[in-house]
Amino acid sequence: MIIRVLCCSFPSMPLYTNKPFSPPDLFRMTFPAASDSHFLSAPVSLPEIFTDHYHDFVVNWKHMISSSLDFEHLLEESTRIHGHLCPGQVLGVKMSMLGLKEAGIKDPKGKDRKNIIVFVEMDRCATDAVQSVTGCSLGHRTMKFMDYGKMAATFLNLKTGKAARVIAIEESRLTAKNLFPAIENKYAAQLEAYKVMSDDELFEVSEVRVEIRPEDMPGRPLGRVRCEACEEQVQDMREVHVDGRVLCRPCASGGYCEFFHGERYAKKA
Repeated sequence: MIIRVLCCSFPSMPLYTNKPFSPPDLFRMTFPAASDSHFLSAPVSLPEIFTDHYHDFVVNWKHMISSSLDFEHLLEESTRIHGHLCPGQVLGVKMSMLGLKEAGIKDPKGKDRKNIIVFVEMDRCATDAVQSVTGCSLGHRTMKFMDYGKMAATFLNLKTGKAARVIAIEESRLTAKNLFPAIENKYAAQLEAYKVMSDDELFEVSEVRVEIRPEDMPGRPLGRVRCEACEEQVQDMREVHVDGRVLCRPCASGGYCEFFHGERYAKKA
């Protein structure tokens, strides 16, 4: 018996079936959007596949299809939000998928949306991907920006307290070059390589402990005070106390900007 097997690279598309897989379905499923599919014909003995290892085969096949489609869909959405496709988008999407899995978050934009906080350590392309995949954002106070300049993020499950830090492995850049030596542009090579490299090749994962202060949690501000120097309002308990005075941080230690007309903030002592 000869079975024609359809091997797809799974572009962004929905899986056009909701019914459970059966043995014949595995080889009769079609992917209308798979314009870059490759058809391979190979003689396969049906008993060879579906006798002793039928259950494992089906489970692994479904997982492979589901994972691939999830990644492609998430990458497409992230690229749309970010504005262009780049290696950072691929890394950010894969980093988020891995971090969510390690933290035990299955539905970050649905039932788990109130159970997750992400700490990102870079303000680069990957951060947009993390926001796209997790649904976390600065405005919702579910994304915290730690200005460390590292391609890393920590995913915290507020419900269980479990947290996982995922950092990109520097050696993955060299691996990418070796996988696609014919591509001269290093970023183009990284883009293609990161898509096919495994999580183990791309990332290092560490289980960590993260303590969240009450004033850093999502929700309404816990406090609101007036700076005694500039008289601007400060909320979320970001004020500091200097020599018995309540000051905002710019007045206490200097701000990031200078005013053209007059002094707005107190001069740094």
